[in-house]
Amino acid sequence: MTSLSAARPSNQQKNATFAKKITVDKTKDGKSTDLVELSLDCGSKACFLTYGARIGSLCGADSQNVVLSLDTLPAYESDKSYQGASIGRVCNRIKDGQLTIGNNTYQLSQNEGTTCTHGGLVGFDKHVWQIESLGHENSKAHVVFSTFSPDGDQGFPGDIKATVKYELEWKADNACTILHITYEAESLADVPTVVNLTNHVYWNLSGKQDQGEDIWSHSLCLGTKEYLETDTKLLPTGRILQAESKSYLDFTEERLLKGPPKEESGIRNGYDHFFVFDKTGPKSSLEWMSTVRHAESKRTLKLYSDQPGVQFYTGTFLQASTMFPYHQYQGFCLEPSGFIDAVHHPNFPSILLRPKETRTQKMQFHLACSS
Repeated sequence: MTSLSAARPSNQQKNATFAKKITVDKTKDGKSTDLVELSLDCGSKACFLTYGARIGSLCGADSQNVVLSLDTLPAYESDKSYQGASIGRVCNRIKDGQLTIGNNTYQLSQNEGTTCTHGGLVGFDKHVWQIESLGHENSKAHVVFSTFSPDGDQGFPGDIKATVKYELEWKADNACTILHITYEAESLADVPTVVNLTNHVYWNLSGKQDQGEDIWSHSLCLGTKEYLETDTKLLPTGRILQAESKSYLDFTEERLLKGPPKEESGIRNGYDHFFVFDKTGPKSSLEWMSTVRHAESKRTLKLYSDQPGVQFYTGTFLQASTMFPYHQYQGFCLEPSGFIDAVHHPNFPSILLRPKETRTQKMQFHLACSS
């Protein structure tokens, strides 16, 4: 069992811009797995795993990791919380694991009761992705991963190729590190399918996640009051609601999270809500969605995306174990994507991918520290 911590970004090469690959371990079924490190001369660094095309760590210019990171490949293989993973073919939930396109109904993999969640039992988070390109120039460094999903994979129709480009960039004028994430899904089939990709990285801007620090000392601002109403299985009813001003779901004015809202003492026991930014579908350009701040560390995270909504999740289902060191509420996720269970709600923007069509989904995380 190889430790990933030795391969993760360190301060030894702080003043260098580079992109490099390190072979770190093999999966349980014998597939070789690589770790890619991207580094900028400002001190910002990030690492990514080919297993699940995952974000393994991310440090801003102050060299402090602000995402949840696991120490070994077996820990990632046994993880059920999708740490830093690329999610597909369809992120979030599909009711009853069933999909109907035209006259054809498909039974999908069911991995949360009868629900197909985050792509099924063997979603993209469990693929060993290939490295298509790796490079750096000036104040940028990047890696591109790809994976192939054949017809029938987890029940979904049609062959597709998926890619993700991670690019790390330093913006001196804003003194911030930008992580660009671009997903692309290309249909290689003669039949339509559905695609909705996102990333499931967990953030903790305190930088003290390995010391047990939770996320309730963060503050959040969101650019919308609208959200999807959901049932007890966290599946949408089809209704788009608007949060009442100053209520626990109104983040249009920045406020401290403080703790799980008393209104969500049931299955959520925290925040696990899809906030709606555009009822018509993806936007033509990236727009601001949210800002998260951590006052003590003076770190700020801003999210921009072209997607019509974002899932805000505060880690209710995180459970510490022998290989997994994190407890409930030690990380939060902001997952831009198409709507949850869009395949069952004609009033939601479509996630249909037509034959030979290519879809792109983009997001940017801007990390700054005003130390």
